[in-house]
Amino acid sequence: MSGIRNIFAGRRLYPEKPTMRAPVHLTPVTAICLVLLVLSACKSKNEPETNPLAGIPNEMLLNIPTYDGSGQGVHPDVLLLDPPVNGNHFMMAFTPYPYYNARIENPSILLSQNGVDFVEPVAGINPLVPAPAYDHNDDPDLLFDPQHQKYYLHYLKTMRPDSQNIQLLQSSDGVHWSETTSIHFDLKNGDPLIVSPAFVQQFDGLSYRTWYVSLTDASGIYNVKSIYSADGLTWDKTRIEQVNLNLPAPLVPWHLDVIKNGLQYIMLACCRTPQTNSQNEKLMIGVSSDGLNWHFRTTPLIDSDPNFHNCESIYRSCGIISNNTLVVYYSLDDFNNEWRIGVKKFAMDTLL
Repeated sequence: MSGIRNIFAGRRLYPEKPTMRAPVHLTPVTAICLVLLVLSACKSKNEPETNPLAGIPNEMLLNIPTYDGSGQGVHPDVLLLDPPVNGNHFMMAFTPYPYYNARIENPSILLSQNGVDFVEPVAGINPLVPAPAYDHNDDPDLLFDPQHQKYYLHYLKTMRPDSQNIQLLQSSDGVHWSETTSIHFDLKNGDPLIVSPAFVQQFDGLSYRTWYVSLTDASGIYNVKSIYSADGLTWDKTRIEQVNLNLPAPLVPWHLDVIKNGLQYIMLACCRTPQTNSQNEKLMIGVSSDGLNWHFRTTPLIDSDPNFHNCESIYRSCGIISNNTLVVYYSLDDFNNEWRIGVKKFAMDTLL
């Protein structure tokens, strides 16, 4: 009863006599405007947000502009920009790789409004860095740090037999980039050669983790390692952790990407069989809750198949997930020794 007393305290139990007010007269234009505002409000309230991936075709090869003019690209990594930047929903990092020319394999950046048609943010911006004095650059990976409002583009500066660095390019606008060395590997003193580092901001929104493939020996028995960082800038190589992939035999990891889906990590791993060349690779998909122990689907997400765009070998790919849709940006080598980047869509609830 106390609740009822509180509700009615200080209120009349019977309505007061209404006060006469002058009627409000609306012009026809004003009335129409009010109706349109109400309809717009109802529409925005009741309709779900547009899926930015909805307009991407189910499967196609893309025409990727490259600074060398070849149109051959490899190792894509794509961000979904939310909110969009100047109308662009997508940012791609990749490297040109015309006919296996590693000296051209330098990190490049592109933007797209629809996820299919990509252009340079500023004409002539690519490559973001030149080739090193010897050997080559490779394997870019892209992420956005919402805390500091910065784009992080990591790539490998490989200078065998001396060293290999994971380099970090930072930018607040996607146009102006500054460079630092993130992790140094001393190849002369026993550090392993690595490929395809993938970086993710963890679920706490503060710390980071990277995964990479360590090339331990010439047998082709490759291992995935991981390093934790509290801030995404400082990495402690003395705390490298072993990653258990549980891939179906006899596959071993080669190039990988890691993305988040809810409270799980999703890995897209380009895999091969030991002691083989790069032909007949398979793109596998796995899931993990801790980033260290993974469970993979037994069948490939995409397989090397000449009926698939004349594909001799499927290669490193990346993914974007939104509204139960997984969009995979894949790279492949065809039987003409040309490298291409394409896109393919999947329903997430049918995969894992």
